[in-house]
Amino acid sequence: MTRQEALEVKEIVDQCVGTIPGHLVDRVWHYYCTYIDPKQNRQARPCTCSGKFWTGYLFSLKDKVTDVLRETEETLPSIGES
Repeated sequence: MTRQEALEVKEIVDQCVGTIPGHLVDRVWHYYCTYIDPKQNRQARPCTCSGKFWTGYLFSLKDKVTDVLRETEETLPSIGES
């Protein structure tokens, strides 16, 4: 996951407070299958009534985004460095 991809995912997961809005379910599933579990069968999306699974997907994405952003922050040169 690149920094730009992490920022894109962050924009979506930040909208998921308490629950995942219905219009974001497909995006969350796509991001999870792309960045967390690429071997996951994309067609086998769990029912949205299974909150336990979706909470896990969301937290996995948030953790991944945090890690990527932290790593890219550390590799960016400080202002004044060349």
